[in-house]
Amino acid sequence: MAHRHDPNASLLPRVLRGFERAPTEPSRVVLAADAHGRVELCACGTAHLSLGAVTFKVPLQAIVQLHALLGDALQRLDRADRAPASPDDN
Repeated sequence: MAHRHDPNASLLPRVLRGFERAPTEPSRVVLAADAHGRVELCACGTAHLSLGAVTFKVPLQAIVQLHALLGDALQRLDRADRAPASPDDN
């Protein structure tokens, strides 16, 4: 039986060595954290995205896609903020 190739498999050992361990789960490393949330990567390849009291367990690729999605949204907001006001806005 053939196994599917996980494109993140070769990345995980290097990433897991390069970051601090999550305080409550030694099989995870903290990729980023601030007062609003944190992103942890598990040795199994699952990303844990915590926002407040909610944690989403998603494939690592979903974090990449979320980054692109939020980047697009922020660019649209930035363009809208810089657009000249129309007379109807006043």
